[in-house]
Amino acid sequence: MSKCGCTCSLVYSYPCSEVHPHFDTRIPVETVAAMPSDQSETTSLSAPVVLHDELVEILAEDMPNRGAAEHAAQMVLDNRGDAIYADLIWNLTNLRHDPEEARRLWKEVLEHKYLVSERLGRNVGVRVAALDYFTNILGKLARPRVIDPAILERLYRDAILDPLTGLSNRRHYRERLSAEMARALRYHNPFVLALFDIDNFKAINDSRGHAAGDEILRQIAEVFRESIRESDLAARWGGEEFALLMPETPKAGAAVVAERIRRRIAGLLERDRVTISGGLASFPQDGDDEERLFAFADRALYQAKSEGKNRICLSAQDRRAYPRLHESLRVRLRMVEPPRQDLDVRTTNVGAGGVAFLHEQPLVVTSQVEGEIEIQDVTSRFFGRIVHVDEVAEGRYDIGIQFLEIDEADRERILSHSV
Repeated sequence: MSKCGCTCSLVYSYPCSEVHPHFDTRIPVETVAAMPSDQSETTSLSAPVVLHDELVEILAEDMPNRGAAEHAAQMVLDNRGDAIYADLIWNLTNLRHDPEEARRLWKEVLEHKYLVSERLGRNVGVRVAALDYFTNILGKLARPRVIDPAILERLYRDAILDPLTGLSNRRHYRERLSAEMARALRYHNPFVLALFDIDNFKAINDSRGHAAGDEILRQIAEVFRESIRESDLAARWGGEEFALLMPETPKAGAAVVAERIRRRIAGLLERDRVTISGGLASFPQDGDDEERLFAFADRALYQAKSEGKNRICLSAQDRRAYPRLHESLRVRLRMVEPPRQDLDVRTTNVGAGGVAFLHEQPLVVTSQVEGEIEIQDVTSRFFGRIVHVDEVAEGRYDIGIQFLEIDEADRERILSHSV
C-alpha cells in the first residue's frame, strides 16, 4: 500500500495525468497496459510514461521477479510495445528518443551494464550503467548531477501546481489541453473545457482582506478536487478564475458536473455569500482549436455573469434559422436543476434548433432541461436550455427551448420533418 492508502502500481503517468492529492500520480497498471501500443505515434516524440523504479529494475534484471510485479511488468511489455523503450530511456536520462532508437539504446545500456559489472565483480545497476554510458561513451549528458527522487518530485510538483490551491497551474493545464486535443482528434472522443469565475471576488478582498480571499480560493479548490474524476483536470487559471478539463465527456454530462460544483460552492460558502459562475464549450463541436474553444467557453461564462451570476451556461454556436413546423408533438422534459420536475407537453412548433410549447406555469430562463421528442414513431433525446418565457394570456406562457446537445441523426430527422 502507498502512503495515501491506495494500491501501488508499477506505472505512473505524468505529466499527462491528473495530480493525486498526495502527488502519488500512479494509475492502475491495467489502465496503462491497455493503452494502444501505437499511442506513442501521435507525435514523433510523445509524452513519456513515468515508470516505477521497481519496474525499471525488473526489466533491467537488477532484481528478481516477484509474483504480481513480474506479471505487471509483462503486461506493460505486451501492451506498450516499443514505446516502453522510449519510456525506459526517458526515466533513466530525461532524454527523449523515438521508440526504435530507444530500443537500440536500451540494449546498449544493458550490454554496458553487464560489461562494467563483470569487470568490477558486482552488479552496478542499470542507473549507474546508463549514467556512465550516456555521459562517457555517448557524450549525450554533460555534467550530470545526482538528485534525490524526493527533491525531483518536489521540483516537478512546484512546476505544475498552483502554490495556493494545489490545483494545476495554467501552464500545465494548457499542456494537458494540447495533448487531449490530439487524442480526441485521433480517437474521436469529445471533451469539454469549462471556465469558472468567482462572483464579486474583488469585493471580498476589498472588504475582508486578501487572507480571507486566499482561504476562499483554497476551499473552492477543494470542492473541485472532490467533484471530479481522476481523469479530469482542474486548474487555477489566474486570480479568481478556474478551469476544468473533462475528457471523453459530452456537454450534457459536463453540465451536470459543473452544476454540482456550483451548488456545492454556494452551499459551503453560503455564510460568506460566495458563488461561482461557469461557461462550458465542447471540442470539437464548439471549436476545433484552442483559441476558438476558449472563446466559446469565455462567451458562455460572460453570458452566465450577465444573466445574474451563480449559474452555469453552455456555449451554443450561432446557427442559421431552421425551418420550423407548427405541429403538436409530444415532448417529455425533466428539469436538470432542483426541483427536478417532469413535464409532459405538446409543442406549438418544432425545428432542428429547438422546440416551443405552451405551459400554465412560467419556467426560469436559462434553466437546463433533458428531453425526449417523438417524431415519426422515433424518440429523439436532447439536452437544452430555456431561452424565452413569454406570457401570452393569463396563466398561459409560451416557452422556447434551444437544443444544446442532440444527435445529428435526430437533428436531421427533425429538420426533414419540418421542411
